[in-house]
Amino acid sequence: MRLGVKAIIDILFKKIFGSRDHPRITLALLNAILEAIGRPLAKSVAILNPYELAQFEGNKDSVLDIKAEDEGGRTFQVEMQVKAYPGLGRRMLGNWASLYSGQLEKGQRDGEHLPVISIWFVDSPFLPESAWIETWTARGDATGRVLDGDFLIVTVDLARWRRLRESSTGGIFKSSLERWLYLITESESIDPESPPRAFAGPEFEEAIEIMRVFTQDEMERDRYFARLEYQQMVKDIRESDRAEAQAEGLAEGLAEGLAEGRLEGRLEGRLEGSNERARADARNFKRLGVDARIIAEATGLPQDEVESL
Repeated sequence: MRLGVKAIIDILFKKIFGSRDHPRITLALLNAILEAIGRPLAKSVAILNPYELAQFEGNKDSVLDIKAEDEGGRTFQVEMQVKAYPGLGRRMLGNWASLYSGQLEKGQRDGEHLPVISIWFVDSPFLPESAWIETWTARGDATGRVLDGDFLIVTVDLARWRRLRESSTGGIFKSSLERWLYLITESESIDPESPPRAFAGPEFEEAIEIMRVFTQDEMERDRYFARLEYQQMVKDIRESDRAEAQAEGLAEGLAEGLAEGRLEGRLEGRLEGSNERARADARNFKRLGVDARIIAEATGLPQDEVESL
């Protein structure tokens, strides 16, 4: 029987790779990425914000990335982004900068920072002409020299990788990372009783078992489908607002709103909509458990009005 769940949905992605009970899976994925980009591997990792089902209660637009630290003090941030959008690059920079500067709050002095590696899986074309896996560093245009090695963002374009794989012959995996990408993108069709040979090995078997148990837990399964519905709604709203903004010549305002990477971005096209439409959107968000403050910012309605709906 097939698993029937998608590992690209954040609740399942974090369940697999963000659990303190299964650190070797996280370590295996991180090392597969580090190997692919030519960086030193990690010997061990500790999950800093482990998976908890309560994070997904009410489908709130919570911070659901994975943060881990290796034995040398490097911080890893891993996030699954289902839909790319204008301004995603700025969100990546903002998240990296927040983690890097946040080290000073732990008692470190300026100049004692440790590297932060931010890894983003994106399940739609990220940037035109970019590679399916790409590293982003701070380099000088004239010399090509790296300003500081602490800065590193890695993007993994799942959509582009799938297209390349479909166009290649033989279906041979060239690296451990490609085996993980296959597991992440094809989890829905995997039969846990008879998995593909590509998933032979303790880490892959452990990941498949996590998914199998996940599908049999009624509460987690219900939260999964609620999360799936929520993410589809977010995607539909963004696409609708993008089309409306372009039609009204407000593409620049749309990009600025989405640059923050938040559902509650102040999209000009939405703010100019009728109050009735705003109320309808607010009711939909309340039904999905989004915080009233965020709804108020997204729709332009007063918070007390949102709370009374």
